[in-house]
Amino acid sequence: MVRNAANSILAQNHTTLHNNDELPPQVGIHWLQRYLDKSLYKRTKAKPMETARKKAQEPAYIKGWFNDFLVYYQEYGIVPADF
Repeated sequence: MVRNAANSILAQNHTTLHNNDELPPQVGIHWLQRYLDKSLYKRTKAKPMETARKKAQEPAYIKGWFNDFLVYYQEYGIVPADF
């Protein structure tokens, strides 16, 4: 897919710059890999998420936290002006 896009760009530039019957240049088989190796684009591996962070993103855990907060909110008589 990327090779096809690069080849079409080369073909468009070739036909606008040259009026002869030559075939447009094409990129090689390993062009994309060499380009990525030379460019600043580097792939990084994602680190595994810590168990506590992963658990904190679960909807049941979040809902439980807000339920506990509501209990303390009502138990200690906290008013919105205290925030």
